[in-house]
Amino acid sequence: MESIFAEVIAKYSEMVEAKLKLVGKDVKVDGSRVDLLFKDGDGKYVIVEVKDTPVSFDIFDQVLKYRFLFSKEKNIDPYDVRCMVISPSIRKEAREAAKSIKIEHKRMIFTDDVRKIPSGTFRKAAEEIAKRILSKKPSISTVYYFASIEEEKMKILPYSKKLDFTSETRDKAKKIGEKHDILVHLEPITFEINLETPARLVRELPSTKQGLSKTEVHLLSALAAEGKTIITLEDIMSKLGCPYKNAKVISNRLVKKKWLILLTRGKYLISPLSAGVESKYTEHEFVIASHLVHPYYIGYWSALNHHGFTEQTPFTVFVVTTKRRAGREILNVRYKFVTVVKRKFFGLTKVAVANASVNISDKEKTLADCLDHPEFCGGITEVAKSLWNAREEISFEKLIDYSIKMGNKTILKRLGFLVELLEIPVPDETIERIHSRISEGYSSLDPVEKRGGNYDTRWNLLVNVPRDSLLEWKRGF
Repeated sequence: MESIFAEVIAKYSEMVEAKLKLVGKDVKVDGSRVDLLFKDGDGKYVIVEVKDTPVSFDIFDQVLKYRFLFSKEKNIDPYDVRCMVISPSIRKEAREAAKSIKIEHKRMIFTDDVRKIPSGTFRKAAEEIAKRILSKKPSISTVYYFASIEEEKMKILPYSKKLDFTSETRDKAKKIGEKHDILVHLEPITFEINLETPARLVRELPSTKQGLSKTEVHLLSALAAEGKTIITLEDIMSKLGCPYKNAKVISNRLVKKKWLILLTRGKYLISPLSAGVESKYTEHEFVIASHLVHPYYIGYWSALNHHGFTEQTPFTVFVVTTKRRAGREILNVRYKFVTVVKRKFFGLTKVAVANASVNISDKEKTLADCLDHPEFCGGITEVAKSLWNAREEISFEKLIDYSIKMGNKTILKRLGFLVELLEIPVPDETIERIHSRISEGYSSLDPVEKRGGNYDTRWNLLVNVPRDSLLEWKRGF
């Protein structure tokens, strides 16, 4: 649908800005495509990106990349290229971010409140309006009405400029609703073709980021063009052609301005325009974790969720390492480092996450780790649920091998107990192999809970969690 709106803007560019001259549509720039390219009255190029939804922060990184590549292709100064985003609205915090690197925003409003209109219905209605505009130039502001039926698939009732909310219209809508036994709502669509920024601005939140110098904008633009999100001092030295000392000064300044976040010595996370002025960055937390310590792998509750063994999404990223590291919080995400002895550091695999390769424990090692330390995955009940969910995806022989290699026989006690309690279908030989490896003496089923409960003499366990709670979730299976 964005292509239709781009057609409208291309045809009536004078409503965006006087003396704009269209250079091209879907202009190819180093493998990417710019929606619209204009020249303004001063002869400057104007890159225009069109969105049919409220602006997301990611678009700013995209536009930065276009400006950098286009200016490089034309061999002109990036600051001689204007950038513009046209969309229904822009978030308050994004306005300040856009100003920092001189990205202009123009409004094309399709409705008074997009959130109140089901997206499927709204898109169809707005698309129809855009098609009419292409055939005949509209007035500055035209109001249309449509009725939406609230059901699984939204339907549009007939609408036109003259349709109003008379009693006759409402009765008609009510009858349709009664026929289908559903609720019917009448909603207006306001389509403003006037794209000028309103004179009265909404009060903006104070920015927590500071503006960028020309050198800093060039650096971040060049890095954005390469898709970099985590950089080193060497990257800064390479892009700016400066010595180590200068790169260190620039990185410290960007950290102070909150455009870079220090991860480890000489390594930084870029907090780009897509992060907004409140530094709400969307880089995957596993990728960030991979740069915080070495060796490492993502494990415990985080790995359970990744493998789909639990529907619970932990608010903490669990990072397994052989080194001691204090926990950290980066952009409102907590990172907990679990230090293990070297004999337990194995069973990891590499997975692709957000265009990066990240170490994570494989399925069997994830379960072995959680049986070893249930406190790092939500408790033994979460382990039981995960073991049940994984029962058809894992090799129990491999899980037993891992448990033996880790050198903690309590893992085998908990494993055997849960397999029998959950009635997971495994061969008798597997159960016997687990049982033959358990040690004397009693261990707690859940180390997080108090030591009260009953003793299970078969598995030498103090069952300090009610068995009903271990099975309650299973009733839905």
